[in-house]
Amino acid sequence: MTDNYQNLSSETSTIFKVMQTGQPILNYEQQLTTLNGFSYLSLSSTYPIIEQGRTFGAIEFSKHFYESKQIKYLDNFLGHKLYRDNYTTYRLDDFITTNADEGPTRKGSS
Repeated sequence: MTDNYQNLSSETSTIFKVMQTGQPILNYEQQLTTLNGFSYLSLSSTYPIIEQGRTFGAIEFSKHFYESKQIKYLDNFLGHKLYRDNYTTYRLDDFITTNADEGPTRKGSS
């Protein structure tokens, strides 16, 4: 997970930190640099996924901020399925949640 960034390690990763502590990290700002040297500002909030008092995962929501000269570089990714909403493998509606009163349900269904 940290292998894609020059300046991210298990010690600086918000996901790793939340997994270790079980506490959310909100509105965390960091400069990230990819392996090919592309750098951008990320503002993220990371939340633990807890079941029966045990943290077994984390989910992160991020906004990325780019300099105007970087926008042309980002055009290279427009066709990539991970960056296009209509080709996304998973969406929030695909996650199954558990309501203590009703049992497992698919988000958005009744």
